[in-house]
Amino acid sequence: MKGSGLNQIASSLRRRLSIGKTEDVPITREYVENLPPLKSITAGTKRNEAVLQKCNFCNEIVDFDSIADESKILVKNKRKVLLDLVDFLSVGQSKVKQDVIDEASFLAIVTMIKRNIFITQPPQPENVDEDEDEPILDSAWPHKQVVYELLLRLVVNSDFNAKLGKKEGLIDADFCTSLIDLFKSDDPRERDYLKTVLHRIYGKFMCHRGHIRKMISFVFAELVETNGRSNGIAELLEILGSIINGFAMPLKPEHLQFIEKTLIPLHKYPNLALYASQLTYCVTQYIEKDQNTAITVINSLVNLWPWTSSQKQVILLNELEEILELITPSILKIVARPLYSCLAKCICSEHFQICERTLFLWNNDQVLHLFVAEQDDNWTNNHFNIIYPAVLRNIDGVDPHWNAAVTQLSYHVIDIYKGVLGSDHPLLNSKIPNTQQHMKKRLESWASLESQIKNEDIEQKE
Repeated sequence: MKGSGLNQIASSLRRRLSIGKTEDVPITREYVENLPPLKSITAGTKRNEAVLQKCNFCNEIVDFDSIADESKILVKNKRKVLLDLVDFLSVGQSKVKQDVIDEASFLAIVTMIKRNIFITQPPQPENVDEDEDEPILDSAWPHKQVVYELLLRLVVNSDFNAKLGKKEGLIDADFCTSLIDLFKSDDPRERDYLKTVLHRIYGKFMCHRGHIRKMISFVFAELVETNGRSNGIAELLEILGSIINGFAMPLKPEHLQFIEKTLIPLHKYPNLALYASQLTYCVTQYIEKDQNTAITVINSLVNLWPWTSSQKQVILLNELEEILELITPSILKIVARPLYSCLAKCICSEHFQICERTLFLWNNDQVLHLFVAEQDDNWTNNHFNIIYPAVLRNIDGVDPHWNAAVTQLSYHVIDIYKGVLGSDHPLLNSKIPNTQQHMKKRLESWASLESQIKNEDIEQKE
């Protein structure tokens, strides 16, 4: 085929791409098997023509669950062609101008990739426990993995520069949107490849960065509003962790809005444990960039505190410890009262794991130093009037905490204060006033609650 014919194919490809079709050039299996490897074709025009032919052959979707011999042979041949394309794109930047891959070839490769990865996913099964159930693996993954590897090699290829790649039909905004939507896949292997590819696209195509962040925020908002499956959230947060690390100072308003409107609401999700570590990393990256973001984060966490979920409380206590390691005493003073009130309630919790995790904060030297860094009047009012009585309540002689480990940890925290402030410090001699009244009020509350439950049972029976 001459150069004019190649230009006609390229023109037809771009025209048909707008309606989701490619040039249907009939290519027999025998013809593809006899095509030489792309690296062995030295003439630029012939090589680009071979790329178009191989991509057109790979546009055919294969049934990987079929046991027919014809399907097995087609799978084998398609994999062979895809591996040849991967090997071809693995070559570094072209040395000779005539050897540069033309736009039509890139267009054919991207179109073929879309045909193979942007496919309708099977319906997700209902009532799936994401903590315990095994992930659903895609039977076509051995084939799709090669396609994703081809996409990765394409994005990092030096000949595929950002100016060319962002053109319509190639790595444009719609492509990024569809790629982010694939993160809902049940197969963790696919999500891992998507994470790498999307991160590379974000780094190479600056024009798409705002759009990618916006689409990720939409995914997070959908999760929080629907409490649906959390597939891909951890991987997207890993990408964001690297993105946030590269933010310039001072932080732009849109970046500050992102943590407030997008990251913080993720703490509402019931199964927070599935992506807690990645979310904490993103939050701490913000605080390392700008200490003032800690004020928004801490106040928001206190307001969103999951009092009915012991597991989520322990997770947030872990996150709070990492935040407290980063902030300065001046920031702590601003959030001290709501923070200490929250910690005091956790110290007195009936759930021993919450009590233990809260009291373990005082074993962290950085957190302890932060708590006692500035012993002024404001610190005395906030800290010892809120925190210390809660610790003493766990060792109260009339009504101590039911868990022996919590009682022992409470004594340990008191000893820490004695070691830091001195055993003769007047604040350490404070006692909880009206202990008997507190106990009486607590028993009355339980009696009232039991009476209310009995009355409701009687009304239901009637």
